[in-house]
Order: sequence, then structure tokens, then C-alpha cells
Amino acid sequence: MDHTKYSLRHKYNKYKMKYLYAKEHFGYQKGGNNHQHDFESLCLIENHKIDLFERIDNYIKNTDTTWNYIIAPDLYKEITNGNKKLFLLDVRKPKDYASGHIEGATNIFWKDLFSSNNIDRLPCPKHNPSITIVVICYVGHTASQTLVLLRLLGFKAIVLKYGMGVSPVADIPRKGWKDYGLPLVYGNN
Repeated sequence: MDHTKYSLRHKYNKYKMKYLYAKEHFGYQKGGNNHQHDFESLCLIENHKIDLFERIDNYIKNTDTTWNYIIAPDLYKEITNGNKKLFLLDVRKPKDYASGHIEGATNIFWKDLFSSNNIDRLPCPKHNPSITIVVICYVGHTASQTLVLLRLLGFKAIVLKYGMGVSPVADIPRKGWKDYGLPLVYGNN
């Protein structure tokens, strides 16, 4: 990871130097003619890549032995004991939420979550650092993907492992490769 960060910083500095050189010697300005590259934009892109890799590294380092999951009985215990430091976020479709959800959960469909109107509905990690978002979905897959995005944005979040336990696809059992009796290879190769 350190080599990647160094490489990205090196590229960023290289683009920054090219931009500054072009600006000084050729009067280059942002939005120049079609033949000129927008080095300032390239610098910003590279800077965001560096920030993203640092956030990914932080996410991995802060993933504990629970892998950011909570199981249903433990969540139920937290809720019934009055834990006020949880924000329940149900990312299922509104019709599925309406057909049964955990009391107190807020429903924002996962595809709509990252719009400015909806992301503002979540507890701000800067102003509410002790609040943990519990992401809830059908069987845990969508919530796990949503969790990663939330964590990369700085939110404190965990996932309800196995979600509501209901597949979003009718007549499709919740089975994995091994459950179907498909072939396995044993050993390290």
C-alpha cells in the first residue's frame, strides 16, 4: 500500500508541475483550447485517488474480528436495552420495508441513499461520532456493499448479518455453492 501511495503522490506532483509549467510559460489557463490537457483537473483527480486509497487503507485497518457485523439477537438486545447510539437504516425497497421492518428503522433505498437529500438524513459522523449506523437489507449483501461506501465516507456503520433473512428474489433459496452440492477442491491449490 505504501508503494501505491508513493506512486500516486508522485503522479500528482508530476501533473502539478506540468500544469504550473504550462501556466507560467505558455499562459495556459483552465479551459484552454481542445489540444491542451487540463492539468489542473488531472491534479485534482490524482489527489482524490490518494485520498481514496488512504480511506480504503483506514477501512481495512479498522475492520475488527466481527467484520463490521452484528447478529439479530445482539441487535435486538441493544434495542430493548434502550441503546440510543444506534441509527437503524433499512436499505430495502419501500414496499418491502412496508411489509415488515424493525421498529425505529429509517427506510432509504440503497440506490437513493447517496443523493444529497438522503445522505443528510444520516447522523453526521463529525457532529455525532458516537452514533453507529446499522445497515439492514434482505440477507446482508446489499447492506455490506452500502456499509463499505458509508465507511469510506467517514460514517461509523455496521451491518445486520443476514439482514431480515428474506431473499429479495422470489423462489430463489438462500444457498451458496456448497449448499447446491457443486464440486469443491480441497487443499491450498
